[in-house]
Amino acid sequence: MTEDKNGEPVLVVRENNLTNREFIDELNDTLRMYNLREEYLRKPFSYQEAATQLGVSRRTLQRWRNTGKVPYIMVGKRPRFTGADIEQIREMIADGLLYEEQRQPR
Repeated sequence: MTEDKNGEPVLVVRENNLTNREFIDELNDTLRMYNLREEYLRKPFSYQEAATQLGVSRRTLQRWRNTGKVPYIMVGKRPRFTGADIEQIREMIADGLLYEEQRQPR
């Protein structure tokens, strides 16, 4: 599967000598990958899970949330980060908009 200029998944059908069964199997695999990605984007992750995926400390992620720098959702009384939030935060880190501050020695 490829993506269009907006990042949306696009199914590309190649003209080759696939049998109908092979084509259907390939299509099912593509749809399965798409569904897994959609599931990931909606799934809520804890601070620790999100921090691990982002390569930052749990405390840094808490600090970013408390200062309103990152998106999050509330699940009951607990803040959570969806896969989509994590992707957005990852882009912000890559663009230099977020960084892990170094602790000052006491």
